[in-house]
Amino acid sequence: MSKEDYSLRTDKSNIPKLTKHRPIMTEHLRVYFVKSDTKNSRIAIRIPKKHIKLAVVRNFIRRRLLNQFRESLPNHGIDVLLTISNKIHSAKNEISDILMQEWKLCIQQLRKL
Repeated sequence: MSKEDYSLRTDKSNIPKLTKHRPIMTEHLRVYFVKSDTKNSRIAIRIPKKHIKLAVVRNFIRRRLLNQFRESLPNHGIDVLLTISNKIHSAKNEISDILMQEWKLCIQQLRKL
């Protein structure tokens, strides 16, 4: 499947629909979800610059989260908005490991839906 099958735009029409439900929260992540109209699961990832300064690290994290999402929830029919909610005070190479551990816990909860 192509990237377009998994991507969800974070525009003004999608954000209120996703954020009106209660999120799954961890220390650094906030995951909003809603049942999708399509059979494919789609994701939008928001990584604010004030939480992770370097664009290289933000893009690396975004790619890892998207890849894990594709492998774990391909046909569950949900739309997911993932946002990083707190600044992470760690070395560059440890940030993605911290977020991936939290993201895997969130995926386990999403599978139960």
